[in-house]
Amino acid sequence: MRLLAAALSALILMATPAQASFIPPSGEIFFKAFRDGDEIGFHKVTFAREGDRIIARTQIELSIYLAFVRVFHYTHDSTEVWEDGALASLESRTDDDGTDEAVRVMRNGTGLEIEGPAYQGVGAFGLRPTSYWFKDFVSQREVLNTQTGKIMPVTIRSEGAETLMLNGTAVETERYFVEELKLYLWYDARGQWVRSSFDARGTAIEYVIGNYN
Repeated sequence: MRLLAAALSALILMATPAQASFIPPSGEIFFKAFRDGDEIGFHKVTFAREGDRIIARTQIELSIYLAFVRVFHYTHDSTEVWEDGALASLESRTDDDGTDEAVRVMRNGTGLEIEGPAYQGVGAFGLRPTSYWFKDFVSQREVLNTQTGKIMPVTIRSEGAETLMLNGTAVETERYFVEELKLYLWYDARGQWVRSSFDARGTAIEYVIGNYN
């Protein structure tokens, strides 16, 4: 049994690149969010270390106004803890235009114990959450929805190289498309998440990075 446990731990480590390599030197990823050219909010990920653990906190706030009346509001606050290259825990709270949702994930001896509005049960050890800051997300076939707890099958394909202007600098990136989420993701040569575009209820939302370094 000890040999089996050691083998499983080794497989987890080999299957998951070090998330630390995807963290920018500033310890933060900050995007401004735009809809039809108008700024509507932000998406921020901040990182901290506790020994060998990586703690990633995601904060999202989006608001859409028509004639000075707010017609849509979304907030999301999620904290992930990573140990040994794998997700150890996650807690999130979301206000999706008046609908409150909460997710709690804890690693145990059999996998990831998930409690959320869309799923309560156990997921695989190597399951990746939909927080996007780690590039190995794009190699997944199943992901964990951080808003609902749902385990989602996904089809993710590379759409090739693209040069982006980030804070006045030309940066070589690779663009990916997540079919089920109608989501585009761009990562630079270091594997850092630098841009996103997605469809939200029939309208296109663009993320423009504000602190690329």
